[in-house]
Parts: sequence; structure tokens; C-alpha cells
Amino acid sequence: MNNEYFNKLSQSIKAYIRYIEEVKPVDLDGGFADSVYIDPLGIDGGFAPDLEREEIDGGIAKGFYGYVYIRSDTDLQEIEFNDNLDKIIGCFNARTAKVKIMNPISYGNYRYSLIDKDIELFMGYKDDSGVHYSKKGTFRIKKTDSETVGIQTEFELQDKSFVFDTVCTLEFPYPCTRLQVVQIICEHLGIELATLNFWLSDAILTKQFYNPGSTYREIIRIIAEASCCFAKIGDDDKLHIKFFEKSEYKLIPRVYKKLNIEDCFGYVNRIVLCETDESGSTDYDVIIAEDEESIKNFGLTEVRISNNLILNEDREKYAPLLLSQLSTFRYYAFSTEMVLGNYLLDHSIVDLVDKDGAVKPSVIMNLNFRYNGALKTNISSPAPSKTKQQYPGAGKVGEQIRNVWLNVDKIKGIITSLNEEVTEQGTKLTQIEQSSTEVKTIISQTGSDNLVRNSVGYAWETVDNKEVPKFWTLLSGTVGYIENDFTRINTLSNRGWLLTTGRMEQEIAVTTNNVYTLSIIAKKLKAIGTASVIIENGRQKVVYDESMDDGTYNYSFIAQGNSIKVIIESEQTELLLSDLIINTGNSPQQWKQASGELYTSEVLVDIDGMLIKNNVYSGYTVISPSEFAGYYLVNGRMVRVFTLNKDTTEVNKLWAYESIEIGDTSEQNVKTMFIAVRDGLDIVIVDKEVA
Repeated sequence: MNNEYFNKLSQSIKAYIRYIEEVKPVDLDGGFADSVYIDPLGIDGGFAPDLEREEIDGGIAKGFYGYVYIRSDTDLQEIEFNDNLDKIIGCFNARTAKVKIMNPISYGNYRYSLIDKDIELFMGYKDDSGVHYSKKGTFRIKKTDSETVGIQTEFELQDKSFVFDTVCTLEFPYPCTRLQVVQIICEHLGIELATLNFWLSDAILTKQFYNPGSTYREIIRIIAEASCCFAKIGDDDKLHIKFFEKSEYKLIPRVYKKLNIEDCFGYVNRIVLCETDESGSTDYDVIIAEDEESIKNFGLTEVRISNNLILNEDREKYAPLLLSQLSTFRYYAFSTEMVLGNYLLDHSIVDLVDKDGAVKPSVIMNLNFRYNGALKTNISSPAPSKTKQQYPGAGKVGEQIRNVWLNVDKIKGIITSLNEEVTEQGTKLTQIEQSSTEVKTIISQTGSDNLVRNSVGYAWETVDNKEVPKFWTLLSGTVGYIENDFTRINTLSNRGWLLTTGRMEQEIAVTTNNVYTLSIIAKKLKAIGTASVIIENGRQKVVYDESMDDGTYNYSFIAQGNSIKVIIESEQTELLLSDLIINTGNSPQQWKQASGELYTSEVLVDIDGMLIKNNVYSGYTVISPSEFAGYYLVNGRMVRVFTLNKDTTEVNKLWAYESIEIGDTSEQNVKTMFIAVRDGLDIVIVDKEVA
């Protein structure tokens, strides 16, 4: 079976919708009523028979309710179906659809309307044995551009999850289980619950676990998140609370056009449960469970859950449980467009097979079916989120914040608890390791400021008519900045230095005998040449060189004097360097700008003042202790076009639309008034009148 066959088959895709509608009465003179309804397709078994004729003495035959069909081969022009998850757990997604209908006439002269109707959506394909349909669920019309069907009438639909979008008015019989809460809600809303044994469904709830005014959807979402699941209304119109299940389906080259596979997310080896403070910081009161051996072998992959009131009851208990449940979970992010849709695809675990035969596991999180004469099916899972978050305790300033790590070493049988107290000045970390033979106590201290100024290439200044990186010394070569897909996906700063065959360095003041840690993300962009990052600290130490793989590097050292140098080198190659940070202590911190810096693409604030620029225009404004001025590119060089020089404002050009007045408002002063006119500039001397 080849792609040509699939291309032909995709042209025979069928889609239809149906709904229940009252058929209009039929006027009769008497005798037997005509047959008024036939199901010509035979959905769900056989052909629907003609309605039995009914003997009538005269008058009008009674109307009745029956299915109205709108098919792809008649008057259904376009149909689109979306089923998307935005995260792996704690999501109650709403499946949505769009339909476009052309023919306003159905069954004789009957004009139909879909307003407030419950629509059943079917999609299928036709082969030699017939048309194979699969129901995609029941949907409610949410929005339409016309109350009755006309030419190209478009409707927007949502699955039956819309019934959960109302504020909860129920009272639950605490203590009760999570399952009982879900069952009570489903019974109240008339929705059948499909899953009765989701993880921790029997866990006891002792009190209200949601905020006043929460909707039923939010309550279900909280339970799903606390149970390491997601919630959805399935094709069967039932509520499912579940996690990804293994499917036998393989995504193979003959059924997709192009397969885009990105980095692997997982194995999940850190669970973070936290509360946010009033500033919105998620570093406040953090409980962390992590598997150190897994982090060492596979790198860090973190799942963070904030403000779940069920988990907040005992986060030190639930964090290791969640970690155990997710510890084997991983997937490769991907996206593809399929030649033919598999209508049984769901949020499941599948195998991706590339054109070289390599097999990679993944999960289907986003599904999009679109019929428009032919069928296009797009499926994907989102790219991994950044998983290198550190938790220094950036919560309420000046207050102590408790962070707890729970480390589980399954091989050595060691449980490690790290209790952290964070103050405004820095972090004190006490680590206690307990095993059957010994107890170790380690005390360390770390700060969160970045000592590297202009660490990812925002600030520049002009020296000898050349743009050079501010706070750095460019000794040779060329340097610029880069923002691309790599920096957006893999870095916190979304930006980095790009050094081409050169050397640049920055000297940093430190305290002798203090411990510092440097962290970087490095990537050599060409196979040829060499590249390195060096800390000059009494003696040189290479942190990164061409013999190492691209990635994240951390290096802790004790300052030998009162200053160090960060040296970046590339020889006959290009080096991308991002998330460059040096912090106090032996624990690496997440990237941030140096103290006193605020850099964006258009605003730069540091110890020298403020510079505001606009990338659309060739100019900038400077506010600093030495000047308040505006610059503009004139004939290839930056010219100062206005400045405040002591008590005098100097400008190159000045345009007045109405008038300019010079002088103060004192009664004895003479005011000079300039009035702009069409043919020139009038100068008028005006004597102030004395009151």
C-alpha cells in the first residue's frame, strides 16, 4: 500500500452531521398518509424502514421527531475537528469543531436551523466494502454567522463538556473520595462517567478543595491533576479521567508526508509542588521530589504543579507518589500531517518511525481533522518546556521561605531531605543524608545574583565607529547576538552571544576564598575549528571546549584573588553561548540578568543609565548622569539631535505647528512669541500687562 493509494483514498473521505428535528406536518385530503421519512444511508445497522402508513379520516398527519442528515456528498462543504491537550496532566480539554454548510434546502422545501442543536459528528472513508464511519461525539452549536443555513453558513461547536462550564452549587458529603465527588457532579449534569478506577480515585477528601465560585470543570480539573490524569469528554459522550495509554498504532512513513521529531521530554525525574505568593512567584514554599540517579543519567526533566489544594494538604506525601507514577514517562515531541486519518486515534502513546527506520516513543496530545473535499489530519505533541528551573526562594522579600527536597535513591536505599531557609541576602542549605550505616550533614550557602554583566548580548556601545559589546573587551574576531529556534526552546534568556573566530573577555570582582559557580549553555555551530569557555582564576580552567558535547555546563570554584576573568574563544568556527551566569555558592542557579540590569530588545537599563531604542527607526534616546539626549542616524553616523546641556536645551531642528512662547509668566517680564505661518515665521514681542 503506497502513498498514491492513500492519496486516491483520501478523495473518498466522507463526513456528515445529524441532529434530531421535528418534521413539518403534511396536508392531506384523507385516506393514508404518505411515507414521510427514510434513512437512506443505514447508519448503525441496516436501512431505516419507511414509516408505516396511518389511516386518517382527514385533516393533517401529526408531525414527529427524526434524524436530519447533512452529508459531505450533498450539502456539507467543510468540517474541522480539534482535540487538544495543553499539558500532560491537570487538563480538562474541550473538543471543538467547525462546520460549513452550503445548501439551505433539505428534504423538500424544509429549511433547517442548527441554532442550539446538539449535533452528532461522524467522519469516515469509503472503500470497496462501503463507507466506514466513526462517531466523533455530540457537539453543541456555540457560535454561528447565520440563524438559518444559507450559502456557506459556518457554525462553531463544542463537545458536551460545555455543561461543566457553570458555577458549582453542590455540597459534597465530606469526608468522601475523589471518585464520589466526580460521580455526584456527573449525575447532577446528566453525564455518564466512563472511568471508575483512575489513580487515587479512592483517596479521601476531608474538606472543600476548590475556591468559591469555581466551575464544575475546574473541580474536575483539580481532581484530575491531583490524580496524575487529564479529563475529557470522549467520542462516546462520556467523561474520561485517565492518563496516556499504550496504543499499537505506529506512525510509519507511508502514512505521513513529513515527520518533525524534536527533543525528548523525560524521563520525568523531578516533581515540584509549590504555592504562589501575592507577586505570582512560584518559588514560594516549594516541595521537591527528585530521583538523583535518573537526573544524572538522563538529565533533569521537571513537572511543576502550583496551588492544587488537594495536594497542598500533604505535599511531602504526594510529591514522591507523583514522582513514582511519572518516573517512566517520556516522549519525543513531534508534528506531522497524515495522508489518511485514523479516526480511532486518541490521546495515547504511539511509536514514531522515521524514514531511516528508527523508532521513538511519543504521545498524541493535539489532533486536528479537516475535511474539505479531501481529508487532512494533523497530529502532534508540544515541544518540551524548559526543565532547568532552580528554586532559590524568590518569594516574599525579607521573609523566610521553606523549600524541601525529597531525594530517593532506589539502589542505595537512601532518602535525602534538604531543608532550605531563604532570606533576602541569600540561601542557607542544610542537607541531611541518612542510610543504614551513616548520617551526613552538609551545610552550604548560595546567592542568586548574576555577576556577569550583559550576559547574553543585549547592550552595545560605539567605540571608534564600531559597535562593541558593553562591559566586554573584544580582543579579536567578530561578535553578535542570535535569537533562533534553538535559543527559544533550550534557553531561559531566549538569546545568546555568537562569537566568530575571536576572543572576548570580562573581568569580574569577587571575594577571595568564596565559592562561585558558573553555568552556561554552549553550542559549536560548525564541525571545523575549536571553541572554549575559560575561567581565569589564578590559573586557567577550561569549562567548555571542542571535545565536549553541546549542552549545559556548570563549574564551581574558589576565588584565588579579588577578581576573575571569563574568557570566550572560538577559532575558525562559530560559538553560540547563552544563559551565562556566575553566582555565589556551589549550587548552579537559573539564568537572570545581573543586579541593576534590565535589558530587552528595545530598553536597556544598567549602571550607566537608560537607553531606549526602536528597531524600526535608526535612533535612540539616552538618559544617564552625563546626558539626556536623542541620537539619529544621519549620513551613516549617529548624530545627537537634541540634548539637555545644563540649563539649556539644544536641538538640531525644531518644528512648531502652532506657536512657541519664550519667557516666564512674571508680571515684569517681556515675553517673546513666535507664531508659525504659511509664508514664514513671525516674531512678535508682547509686553506683559500688569494687573
